[in-house]
Amino acid sequence: MAKLTGVIDSGTDNSLRTFFALLDVCDVLVTGDTMALHAITALGKPSVALFGPTSIHEIETYNRIQKIAPDMDCLCCYLMDCDKPVKCMENIQVDDVLQALSNIGVL
Repeated sequence: MAKLTGVIDSGTDNSLRTFFALLDVCDVLVTGDTMALHAITALGKPSVALFGPTSIHEIETYNRIQKIAPDMDCLCCYLMDCDKPVKCMENIQVDDVLQALSNIGVL
């Protein structure tokens, strides 16, 4: 967040109506494979989606989603807790996210 301007951390205690309203005012969303990803896609907005423990191949992009996943053998494990010394989501580089944002014309 420190490398970009206009980034908002909306917190985690919003009502569903407020949550969708916040998504609707976004230019782009950076998120994991979450409800926010599916909602922003339904709203017709672009996003950068970070994958690790969930399947990158099960999500349709609808030409709106830039997908990022680290190069690891253990992806798509669906584990809540991981015993790896460096976890998959920690292997996603900030530069990869910035490149994905550039690819969709945000940067």
